[in-house]
Amino acid sequence: MINLQQAMRLAIYLSLFSGFLALASVRLYGLAVVFVPLALMALNFMAERWEENRAFRFFKSAISVLYAIFIPISIFIMGLLQAVISLVVFIICYLMLGRLTIKSAYELLLMAFFLVLGAVVQSPEPLIAVALAGLLLSTVWSFSLLTVHADRTSTVASRPAIVVNAQERVITDTWQVWHVLATLSVVSAIALVLGGLLFLLTPRVEAGIFGRADYQRAVTGLTDRVRLDGGMSIYQDTSAVMHVEFPEEPEGVLIPADALYWRVTTLSRFDGAEWSRYQLPAQNREVPLIWPFVSSGGLIQIGKAVQRDTRPDRRLVKQEIFVDDVPTGALPILDLVQYVALEGDERNPMTVQWDPGGDYTVILNAPRGPRRLTYQATSELFQPSPEMLQSAPWTVTDLPAPYLQILLYHDLLAGTRALIDEVTRGAASPYAAMQALVDWLSGPDFTYTLDLPPLPPTHPIDAFLTQTRRGHCELFASALALAARYKGIPTRVVSGYRGGDYNPSERAYIVRANMSHLWVEAYFQGIGWVRFDPSPRSDYIPTGLAYIRQRWSQQLLLAKMFWYRNVMGFEGGWRLDNLVARIGSRDHGGVPGSGMIEAFLEFASPDSRGRALLPVFMVGLLLLAAAGAAGRMLWKGASPYKRVLLTAHQRNAQRLLRSLRRQLAKAGVDMRGLTAEELIRSAAKSPLVDDKQLEPLLVYYERVRFGGGSMTFSDLWRLRKVSVLRTQKGRN
Repeated sequence: MINLQQAMRLAIYLSLFSGFLALASVRLYGLAVVFVPLALMALNFMAERWEENRAFRFFKSAISVLYAIFIPISIFIMGLLQAVISLVVFIICYLMLGRLTIKSAYELLLMAFFLVLGAVVQSPEPLIAVALAGLLLSTVWSFSLLTVHADRTSTVASRPAIVVNAQERVITDTWQVWHVLATLSVVSAIALVLGGLLFLLTPRVEAGIFGRADYQRAVTGLTDRVRLDGGMSIYQDTSAVMHVEFPEEPEGVLIPADALYWRVTTLSRFDGAEWSRYQLPAQNREVPLIWPFVSSGGLIQIGKAVQRDTRPDRRLVKQEIFVDDVPTGALPILDLVQYVALEGDERNPMTVQWDPGGDYTVILNAPRGPRRLTYQATSELFQPSPEMLQSAPWTVTDLPAPYLQILLYHDLLAGTRALIDEVTRGAASPYAAMQALVDWLSGPDFTYTLDLPPLPPTHPIDAFLTQTRRGHCELFASALALAARYKGIPTRVVSGYRGGDYNPSERAYIVRANMSHLWVEAYFQGIGWVRFDPSPRSDYIPTGLAYIRQRWSQQLLLAKMFWYRNVMGFEGGWRLDNLVARIGSRDHGGVPGSGMIEAFLEFASPDSRGRALLPVFMVGLLLLAAAGAAGRMLWKGASPYKRVLLTAHQRNAQRLLRSLRRQLAKAGVDMRGLTAEELIRSAAKSPLVDDKQLEPLLVYYERVRFGGGSMTFSDLWRLRKVSVLRTQKGRN
């Protein structure tokens, strides 16, 4: 037996899910959008009953009017493509918050196609293939079942066709069932083959008037190379990537706040348009390593921790860091790192080591896949005083000549060099020259923006300094580094994160992807590397959907951290592998299976790392079961006639009946469960009821409600004025 209505409902739901899954394959939206169709599917069942409520219909109409006003504003705020996608999502929400008719089913299928179309022009991830296959299959089944249903209901003219809750619309013949299933399966297979061939053979084109949403578009984040390109827009990705606690700082707040620079790695080599790493010889390492992290031959050992000697008169700051996915091969740690130790199970294959270049870079050795981990770190905070830096000479002799040559290389043109000479005129020391360049770049002559103007493939920094003067941190840092190199100051750029959002409830900092940053380190004779940052701070404040994504990513990061730390990342507490081992344990002298009791007690113990999991898990299960039971009872308890779509005349008849019920209730007459004849006999016994007025009204109600009669709104308005109580003056 096939219930056409339920089969169509499932096929249409799959189409909607496929459309939102296509959006989820685009980095801009993320996987969180797949919860939207799931929520709409749940609301659709309840909305079919809410549709009878006048207030609900008014609410839908009001929201539609407000969104119509918002449409031109959305184009200005989000751009044409995102505004169109938002409109499609709104239409889907509007249709799902109502009865699922044949007409609305076709409209939902069209909207699902528009979602997929909006996703394919935004360079989606491979997940789009699953969405395309799902949409293709669900569309075949939806159109076929809708056609069959329309044919089977074409002879019914007394009421509109309803997709759901018309249980008589079934196919009960076994041969027909298998015929329908076999036919649709064959058509689905053919559609998949043809769709795949069409996809492979169709030339790839742009998106017409919409354009590709990510054409020459980058996303904030870290890489192990920095290429100086222009002519693109950089998307502010506010996803939370790192959770940092300072356990020994008051209230978990690091002071000074401008020390929040999370170092990842240094880039010393510049080839004209790109920064990359340069590995120092072992004898020239900056990081003095101590045993046992270095072998007798000077080679770096690999393990769960690395450490170097501390330097005198430097403040040590401890950190507890959780990173959702290490963006490069190195760990982000507060500048300058002195000690790092991975936390978690010793069986975890991840290890750390100092980079062979010895530039405070901590390399993470991890298998392929997500590199989610928790680690402890200790850093030295050190910023030399201006007086100390002013005393540093121009000549640098404590760096090896080959490395010094790398650190002084630049390709600036003569005009740019003359401009730099003008800016640094009067600088009596390397520090004075660096400070003059920083003040110039961070002054009013330059503008910080993520909408980068086009830059030439050769000498891009010359164009930035002399022509465009607009850009982001990569251009500002590169300009400072190359200008300082021209003045004879060894420099390199450092990649990492700058800043963090302090969360008082967690006493921790949340570091986001859009906080990725590039700054400069300059070398001073007898002092070492000193940080300089010419880039203005971004004034970007997320609003609307961007703010929602930011808050969602923060909660998601906290959930991942809780799961990693308390469930799978440690040997203590509740872990599935430990639980299985204890269930099968026999070496404690107990009976087989007694390990299950110990595992449960450890799980529920107040001293267990996972002590909060058991009550939370049980309460969650109870709430889920209660919600499911309540929904099932409400659905089954609803009167069957409420699930049927009434005509306007039948709804007017219902309103008339409610008006009569209110009048009779005043006379003490209960109408519940009585037929019209029984009601007239019951009302005749009441001295307050005029049964001669009541009887024609009930007859009229039955003729309209069940006999196909008509009752206009004006008829209803007139009949409502008729009083069936003797204590009031009746009006015909």
